[in-house]
Amino acid sequence: MPLVYHVIDHMITVLGGTVAVVDVEGRFSPSHLVKGREGRILEHVHVFRVIGGLKELRVTLEGLEGWMVEGEHGSKGREWVGTVVIGGVGGDVNVGWRGWLRVERDEVVGFKGGVSVEEVLAERESRQEVVDEGGWRAVCEDGIYCWK
Repeated sequence: MPLVYHVIDHMITVLGGTVAVVDVEGRFSPSHLVKGREGRILEHVHVFRVIGGLKELRVTLEGLEGWMVEGEHGSKGREWVGTVVIGGVGGDVNVGWRGWLRVERDEVVGFKGGVSVEEVLAERESRQEVVDEGGWRAVCEDGIYCWK
């Protein structure tokens, strides 16, 4: 969730846009966007909580564009720069036609030279733990954001 809040904050404050958040899991809290911040950024975050299953999600997504483009809200004059769906498995972060953010595993140091296949296989579980405990990083033009 820290990455989600960071991405939304970036889209609103740096890109100057408005964002739709479709929250299937009920985990999104707008209060995390305003920690230590001045201004009224919350009026540019439109949160849709989906209660039910795929049918309700589909209805929400189908009605989203109408609300964001034609709805009477405080973000009417701002560009709709992104939609964030919280829930489900996998996904992409795209803002604009070129994208904005690349999410990848944090780097893990490889095996030293001259190691045999047997040695590698013997260390397999402990190496996997190192990878699993390693974090993730999101890389964009503004820098790198890391989390575990």
